Amino acid sequence: MPAKELRDWARYLEARPMGWQEDNRTCLLLNAQGVKRTADEIFPTIARMKKWENEKSDEETMRGSLRKSAFGALLESAQQKNKK
Repeated sequence: MPAKELRDWARYLEARPMGWQEDNRTCLLLNAQGVKRTADEIFPTIARMKKWENEKSDEETMRGSLRKSAFGALLESAQQKNKK
């Protein structure tokens, strides 16, 4: 893997840390039970995502770097095969 691709993956995982979906879902359940705190106040993964969004709100740049990676090329080729 080239160093640039590794850096792009690190940026991607920084913006979307593993487990953030579960943390967000748990926060929604806590809010339904009466907890008045926001997800970023409770979970560091959500706080990191919000920080990333504030710093770099350009999601397309992140998606573009993923598409340019070898993994992104595999995903796109799989999508093309599924469309046929």
